[in-house]
Amino acid sequence: MGVILSIEWVEKWVKDGKEHSRTHAIVESSRYGTLEVTGYGVDFKVGDKVQVLYDEVWDKAKIQKSKPVHK
Repeated sequence: MGVILSIEWVEKWVKDGKEHSRTHAIVESSRYGTLEVTGYGVDFKVGDKVQVLYDEVWDKAKIQKSKPVHK
């Protein structure tokens, strides 16, 4: 898990007629320390708790929002 410290920039593009976006942020991760990450979408905010994942194929750290647990 990690916490978003800052949003660096958001990139947007259109591919095959569909809009896409990617957020670049700085995260404090319990496992990796402070690092730059990317996450698909624009719904990330400073202070959000996120999952930090390492993509070996692209050699990049990525984030995604944690999914709520339903009981």
